[in-house]
Amino acid sequence: MFAAYIESGCRMLILAEIGAGAFSLLFPGCSEGNSEEYLAKHFYPCLRTVWQGLNVAPTTILLTGDPSALSIQQLQSACANATILGCGRFPHVVTQHVRFDKITRKSSLHTFTDPPPDMCRTECYQLSDALFVNAWDPHSVVGNGNSNDNSLDGFIGRYTDMAPMSF
Repeated sequence: MFAAYIESGCRMLILAEIGAGAFSLLFPGCSEGNSEEYLAKHFYPCLRTVWQGLNVAPTTILLTGDPSALSIQQLQSACANATILGCGRFPHVVTQHVRFDKITRKSSLHTFTDPPPDMCRTECYQLSDALFVNAWDPHSVVGNGNSNDNSLDGFIGRYTDMAPMSF
């Protein structure tokens, strides 16, 4: 995912908590239905290890799916020095953009209906300048169950034409 980020030339990474849904209970030491254990024991420690070895890393990472405060904190800990923002579910996330305040050096998430920014003070990054990361296993169709699937995969599948386009 980080190689794809560098190759893409994007300015932001939009990340999902990969594997924290139905598959999280398959990991050692994780009780059934407890994705918090999977995230704390496997996902974020693995992400931290990879992050520490990067020569080029994203400066802004958005975490999809209305993440908990704990998830934001764990992502911030794993990806030191990156600006971490939580964002909503798909397709709501694609109606937003990131504003970077040049004076305070802080980023914030805004919808397109928010008042226009002070362009002398603020840079705006559209989500078209972001690499979206999602995890489809190689044995499923992109979009999975679409409307019957409450995961990120299902939301992307029901709101885009990615399933037929992936064939």
